[in-house]
Amino acid sequence: MPPNSTINNSSTLNETQHFETVPQIDTEALETFAVDTSTPEFSFVDRTTIVGETHIRLQSSDLYDGFFKVYLKRADLVVIEFSNEQNPYYKNLSTLPSFMDLAELHALKENTPLHILDNRIPNRADMYRSGDMNMSPKDTKIVNLFTTLDKALFVDQDKLHENFLFIIKNLQLNLGEYKWVYHAYTSELCFLKGTEPEDQNITLQEFKLKIYHVDTQLRDRLYVNQLRELQKQDPNRRVFCVVGKKHRIPIEKGLKDPRFVPEVNQQDVEDIKKYIEYIKNKYKPKPVEIER
Repeated sequence: MPPNSTINNSSTLNETQHFETVPQIDTEALETFAVDTSTPEFSFVDRTTIVGETHIRLQSSDLYDGFFKVYLKRADLVVIEFSNEQNPYYKNLSTLPSFMDLAELHALKENTPLHILDNRIPNRADMYRSGDMNMSPKDTKIVNLFTTLDKALFVDQDKLHENFLFIIKNLQLNLGEYKWVYHAYTSELCFLKGTEPEDQNITLQEFKLKIYHVDTQLRDRLYVNQLRELQKQDPNRRVFCVVGKKHRIPIEKGLKDPRFVPEVNQQDVEDIKKYIEYIKNKYKPKPVEIER
């Protein structure tokens, strides 16, 4: 396999081994979550192998599994985006271990050094407050609640309120200050557009897609910087990295070109901020004025 090369669904492993045909799944309605195709994508940059996977895995493929294990066994360092112990949503929806799971288990079993990318980035609130997002601390908490509620809804909609209370406690937020967010989220689920056209600029579904894209782009930058640093520490080390599919290409570009900076869509950022203002204006209780 030549260095700096890429394998994806339309490529071949070599002249004699061809990828299996996998039915295409319409992911538009579920774009905020990775949907299983059982076909990881591979990139090779010098001594670094980058694997892009969907985090929900429902079926196996002998060809892909075998190819994955060959490169994993050669690794001097295993890098994964996150541990499923930190993010159980995908694990609960999968019937097979993800490729990220397999890489983590291999590293632990073989005592191969393991680097978890998400362990080295700030929490979401800090990430949204800095750089291109530049959001206020309270607005970042609203975004955090909306995105976490969305995952909770996807996993078990019957326990949404119970999960909301757990999220509030886990994020160490004041329930009295933020309980209106639950009402806002569930109300926005009930319709596609506001009652008046001027009420909002985008729908809840559009907001979820935009925050997902921007969140991914912000993490692209952090992941690229980490992998560049790992390369500098030991240029001869063979690195095996497993991330979500959307991160693969930016990481590949970032390792090939030291000047490359993953782009953050500024229109999406502005639309997110406008939607948060719409939510606050429509649902957040107004302070009660006391007559004197």
